[in-house]
Amino acid sequence: IIPESLSPIEFLFINPSELSIGPIEKERIKAAKEIVASIVHKQPEHGVLPSTPVEASVLGRTRPFFRQISEDVRRRRETVAGNIRQDSLKEEK
Repeated sequence: IIPESLSPIEFLFINPSELSIGPIEKERIKAAKEIVASIVHKQPEHGVLPSTPVEASVLGRTRPFFRQISEDVRRRRETVAGNIRQDSLKEEK
């Protein structure tokens, strides 16, 4: 379904909802995208440097994009955690 030659950045542009796969695979791709985004998002000041000049230039151009992704991921995690807490409170009543 996904070509193995894809770069991490190209992988992030994949929209799982556009693929003809099952819901479990879609969730796996979403989870993988979060992991890839968090890895690629790490900036040089965190001790993670792009390994090639090409990666460096691509990361430079896409850094705002990754910042947005990581914000979205963080927000989604907080929302999910909040929903789980609310569900568990409802179950206790």
